[in-house]
Amino acid sequence: MDKGISPKTRSVILAVTCTSFAAALSGYLVLGTFMRYSGDDYCYSAVLVERGFIQSQVYAYLHETTFAGDRFSLNFASFISSLVGPIASAVLPGLILILWVVGMFLTLREAARITHVQIHPLIILLGVEVTAFFTLYMAPNLGQSLFWRSGMLPYLMPMMVNSYLAALVLNRIRVPTRHYLTWILLLLLSFLAAGFSETVAAMQMGFYIIAFSGIWVVKKLGSGWAEHAFWPLTAVLAGTLLAMIVMVLSPANHPRQVGLPPPPGLVRLVWMSLENAVVFIKISLYKQFLPNAICGLMFLALSCLYYISQPAQGTSEAVRFLIELIVSLVSGFLLIVCCMAPSAYALSTYPDLRVLVVPDWVMVMEISIVGWLIGKAFSGLVYAKEMVKEASAIMIGAAFVVLAIGAVPLVTARDVFAQVPRYQRWAAYWDIRDAQIRNAKQENTTGIEVMEIDHIIPAVSELRADPGFWYNVCAARYYRVNWIAANQPGWDK
Repeated sequence: MDKGISPKTRSVILAVTCTSFAAALSGYLVLGTFMRYSGDDYCYSAVLVERGFIQSQVYAYLHETTFAGDRFSLNFASFISSLVGPIASAVLPGLILILWVVGMFLTLREAARITHVQIHPLIILLGVEVTAFFTLYMAPNLGQSLFWRSGMLPYLMPMMVNSYLAALVLNRIRVPTRHYLTWILLLLLSFLAAGFSETVAAMQMGFYIIAFSGIWVVKKLGSGWAEHAFWPLTAVLAGTLLAMIVMVLSPANHPRQVGLPPPPGLVRLVWMSLENAVVFIKISLYKQFLPNAICGLMFLALSCLYYISQPAQGTSEAVRFLIELIVSLVSGFLLIVCCMAPSAYALSTYPDLRVLVVPDWVMVMEISIVGWLIGKAFSGLVYAKEMVKEASAIMIGAAFVVLAIGAVPLVTARDVFAQVPRYQRWAAYWDIRDAQIRNAKQENTTGIEVMEIDHIIPAVSELRADPGFWYNVCAARYYRVNWIAANQPGWDK
């Protein structure tokens, strides 16, 4: 068949669109460089200052604190960040974002290799950038989910770790080995990823249970490679289960549950999780219809670009398409249910907005897969009907759609970079206040009055005029002074 456009032209189109999405993502990276301590960040750092790195891990897990001490991986990452100091908060958003994109790229590349799909690396890269962009764009509280250290580490950080975990699992299935060190690595990595938060642990457990069930079915159908997946998936499930047990057994949980509603029974928990999942999907599809549609259309176009440009592979079976579509939709829904379960169990409520970045990621991946499957089925139909002229037109149309959607992140990038002066001003005033506190401390001042600055993270308070406010108390412990009151003017000038 005439392919409509040359491979070189196709590569240029993909490269240009990748650059466009990279520009938008770089905007988030730039904003992140202006972050410092906010809210709970002071409390983690206070525990580290008072107890040291090793003892702080033990204390946070065993005793009541102002943060969730049962999340051992979160404690570990937060205390490491606190060792570096406030500058770590400026580095982490961009670093995690880059590592997340790379991890998803490695996962998709391994998935392509294990299924023997010879796909252009630029298609993989663009698919990953689109996934990351729309996940962040549709996050209900991006400030907390990406820029605030105490909100990013329990949710976005383990999403990044999970991308590498998935890549490693696929690699071990593709290149099977029974070396015990591989199983230990998978167990430890899954244990670490699940230990950041209950939401990610539940999603992780659900994903690998679904994967294990799928592999079992494939093995029953006679696929030889499926048996190589047994041990890697078992190691991941064991590590995830162990992490969940460790979090549940934390003595720090009991004091935090005082005053909260009692955990629901199993039936009620399942029902609440299902209800919340349906609510989340409805809200996502209604309020974020256009971004979801654009994301799905992008993957449909990329699928057409790939399959139309391949040698004829025969008719795509309608039954296979329906099975893949149904499995994908059901799996995505179950994963969203898993994301809802921890909040339903612990709080009997809908998750906080910052938590929703996890099901948002699931939702974006689900829409991406559906778009890709539709494009694949459509391309197969074109081959079946030997629609030569139509194939060329589809190729050109798909390339045009990819380029057109590539303009979307440029608009977002403009809006993101427009926020730089505000973030830059906040960082400058924060640095001035930090220097003022440290200088006053050297003069043996027992209490310190500093400038009150506006909060930069939505719904996360800054230091207040009241020295007894709990963030002020954490900050005083961190700086090792008696009290801090943010009651001085200067921000509004």
